[in-house]
Amino acid sequence: DPNAPGLNTGIATVKYDLAGTRDGSVEIEEATGWVKKSTIHQSLSGDLKVGGGALETGEMAVPLSIEGTTTIERL
Repeated sequence: DPNAPGLNTGIATVKYDLAGTRDGSVEIEEATGWVKKSTIHQSLSGDLKVGGGALETGEMAVPLSIEGTTTIERL
């Protein structure tokens, strides 16, 4: 929510402005209906915004890029 208040850490206020994609796949064992394998890939990028509070420096934006893959396999 872009209008949500930031997290007050006591020193500064921190907000995230991130956007991205998530996709994945699931393999199901037909005989049982159990998941054999699930893979999810997520890609986010944007800014971490820090400012206000005791820093009194205005807002500073730090670019972020996050990539991750989660794989779950039945043994």
